[in-house]
This record gives sequence, C-alpha cells and structure tokens, in this order.
Amino acid sequence: MKKEERDITDKNTIIEILKNGKFATISMCRVNEPYIVTLSYGFDLKRNSLYFHSAKEGLKVEILRENSNVCGTVVEDLGYVMNDCSHKYRSIVFWGKMATVEDLEEKNTDLTSF
Repeated sequence: MKKEERDITDKNTIIEILKNGKFATISMCRVNEPYIVTLSYGFDLKRNSLYFHSAKEGLKVEILRENSNVCGTVVEDLGYVMNDCSHKYRSIVFWGKMATVEDLEEKNTDLTSF
C-alpha cells in the first residue's frame, strides 16, 4: 500500500467492513486475459470465508475452472463529504481461491449474522 497509515490490518475493522459492504468485485485471469465481476456476498466468520451466489455456467465459471486464483475488493461506502468534494470509504483487498460449494449443509449456512 502506498500510504501505510491507511493500511487496515485490524481483524475487527476488516470484519466490520465485510459486514457493511454490499458487493465484492472479483478479478480473475485466463490465458493472460483479465476478467472482473461484481457479486453480492455473504461472510462466514467461523470459516473465514466469503460466499458468492453464482449460476452453474457462464464465463466466470469457465475461467475459474482453468484458474481458481482471484483477487477481490469490498468497499464500505461512508458517504459524500459536503463542501469538500470528497467521498469517504473504507476498502479491503483480498487474494484467494474460489471453489464451488457442493455440500448442501454448507450451502444453507446462515450468512446473515456475522
């Protein structure tokens, strides 16, 4: 990060941003071709995992079959600052692997309470 004083490393703050964010933007790559998609998500604190709803087919799924490595971001919108020509927000960037969840019990996990 360019401005280290703005780097968010506190786990509780990261969880708060995940609770307040509405969407995650996920970037992926296939054969040197980038692709990015914005998805709604749920967060499971116990598993330290994000969950995304997705169709079983489509470009995103095709790319993830070839390369499951992703980078993503979640933004917590804190609103426009009047008379300052500024907008406040907090964001996190994360890296990981995306996988399809097949287990019905895991699919039915309550992700509404963090």
